[in-house]
Amino acid sequence: MCRRLLIICAALFIVTSTGVAHAQGILDGESCHVESDTIVSGNLFVFCGELLVEGVVEGSIIGGARIADINGMVGGSIYLMGGELNVGGVIGKDVHYAGVALNILPEIEFLSDNGSVLSANLSHHIEAGSLIPGHVTALGYQLVVDGDIGGEVNFWGSALNINGVVGQDVTATVGNSEEGGASSQIETLLIPFQINVELVDPGLIVTEGGAVRGQLEYTGAALGSIEGSMENPPIFNSTLQPPILVGGTTAEESARSIGRYLRVVVREFTSLAFVGVLCVLFVPRYIQSPIRTLQTNPVSTLGIGLLSFIISFPIVLILALLSVALIALLGALRLDNVVMFAGIALGLANIGGASVFYFVAIYIARVVVALALGRLVIRLIFRGRDDGTWRYLVLSMVAGVLVLALVGSIPVIGIVLNALALFFGLGAILSVLHAQYIRLFRTTPAPAPPVTASATYAPDFLPRLPYLPDEAAQFPPPLIDDAPHDAGTDNLPEGFNWWRSDYDEDGDDGAPPPPNNG
Repeated sequence: MCRRLLIICAALFIVTSTGVAHAQGILDGESCHVESDTIVSGNLFVFCGELLVEGVVEGSIIGGARIADINGMVGGSIYLMGGELNVGGVIGKDVHYAGVALNILPEIEFLSDNGSVLSANLSHHIEAGSLIPGHVTALGYQLVVDGDIGGEVNFWGSALNINGVVGQDVTATVGNSEEGGASSQIETLLIPFQINVELVDPGLIVTEGGAVRGQLEYTGAALGSIEGSMENPPIFNSTLQPPILVGGTTAEESARSIGRYLRVVVREFTSLAFVGVLCVLFVPRYIQSPIRTLQTNPVSTLGIGLLSFIISFPIVLILALLSVALIALLGALRLDNVVMFAGIALGLANIGGASVFYFVAIYIARVVVALALGRLVIRLIFRGRDDGTWRYLVLSMVAGVLVLALVGSIPVIGIVLNALALFFGLGAILSVLHAQYIRLFRTTPAPAPPVTASATYAPDFLPRLPYLPDEAAQFPPPLIDDAPHDAGTDNLPEGFNWWRSDYDEDGDDGAPPPPNNG
């Protein structure tokens, strides 16, 4: 008894002295809490209503939560979906989030020198005092940078406010700053969701305390308000008129315009060539199949691609609305866990399906057109026929991508040409897929009728009759001797067949003599 008590006391002493409890790698429920004395080995998968992490997660945090607060340590990255995420702990790598609001708190610390933030939210707020050593890529309504960013900033949305220091380039697409009041309307819509978000009006604003150490280039309908420190003159690409360079002489404007055009060409060529070479390496047969359709039926191909691309937008919207309606119905039934799983599954399905379709439309479709153009260019230059080799295919792809990048990067004209290439390629791909669908599912041969055994007797050998009719008339009908025997007549003595109707006492079975043709 004393020995057992000592063992229990020793175990309690070990546990209490370390102050650490190892938790499992899955959390679900309405309220999830990783306490400060908890260590999670490996990755942590969460499906929670409210998530609070104050302990240590040695791996990454993956899953979804309506409201999440990360105040502890995460050795890997954060991959979350939900309503609101507040990050103020120690992060080993990157932060990936998709939801309504993302707040980077001043207490955040990245262990990696390239720690970045990649998110798609209504609101992104990098609070004052926070430091992100890597890049920030954001998609949503607004991005408010009150802290410091060591890398680049890429933003697609309506409102961008820079009150901190950005170490490298800033590339942004913003809304019209002359249209006010949009932020208050959106805030009104968020009241039922109990998410505290302060929205700003559309446009670009760089305050006196803000600074951009690289190149600031933004696209919008109106000029932004820039009062901070700029390393280079900002570039404004107006959606209503040709690009404007704020500051600089005419020669500098021309040189920078050419440089900007060449950068666009290099970017287009690199992206299309990368996708095209991968297609040639792994699916050479499938990437060439739409070219024949493109050459034989160009008008119908253009119409199919244009119509498919246009109707894809309402289809994606309808699917998203149906998903939201289903999630709202499950929420009304108070099925919290089912709502979380269904939301993640439907979100991944909608986003994944739309991403695949638009990737095919924007890249694969243009690669098909580039391959067709490249074949034409190579044929005109070398005046030779397609030898079907891999070298000829790669050369055609590179030549076509170069032509499409040079022509498609021209302002205004390039937009039209890229759109035509997209519609032609998408229509050709859909036509090939439709033809394969018909060949697989509509031309399947009907199954052969089952063979049933017949009770009718068929002899193993049929005597051959003479070919000519007059010769056949001189012969009596042949006798078939291989008819089945009656039961019990298999092993009778020779000549014991008096009971047969065709038996003759002469032993010749009553068969008439053959005719004498001599």
